[in-house]
Amino acid sequence: MACRMNLNGGNGRFRRSSDLVKTLALGAHAVLTGRATLYGTSVAGQAGGEKALSILATEFEKTMAYVGCRTVAELSDDIFARPRSN
Repeated sequence: MACRMNLNGGNGRFRRSSDLVKTLALGAHAVLTGRATLYGTSVAGQAGGEKALSILATEFEKTMAYVGCRTVAELSDDIFARPRSN
């Protein structure tokens, strides 16, 4: 089975967990979060990297709740607003 990974428009800029949720909802099977952990690690070593991951995880859980999904498997592009048809 092939793994689909979205690179967020090619620039890889995941700034917040909502970016991760949107990417997964669009069909990605994986996302990379290296920048956040890199920044945390560069400031405070391993503890900083762990803190950055903890923040992302908490934000991810909140965003999942905001869109009404309890698991990643429930995510789909239905979470996006669409223009109303007249």
